[in-house]
Amino acid sequence: MLSSTFYASLGGVVLLDHGSLVTVYLGLRDKYVNTGDRVTRGTPLGTVGGSSIIGPDSMAFQLRRGQQVIPPPF
Repeated sequence: MLSSTFYASLGGVVLLDHGSLVTVYLGLRDKYVNTGDRVTRGTPLGTVGGSSIIGPDSMAFQLRRGQQVIPPPF
């Protein structure tokens, strides 16, 4: 895990380091992981709905390579 933090407008934000890629999860209400935790496939990261910008029942996901955001479809 690269980072796990909370922003008032974005809610919980979790960044996972996959080597050459980083996945970013935004808009989490309750985070189940902390910075430095090791996670495996299928590990719950949190619950959705923690962002006033993204929406009460939603979250956002990004795939990044360096500073480049890779647009969908992935």
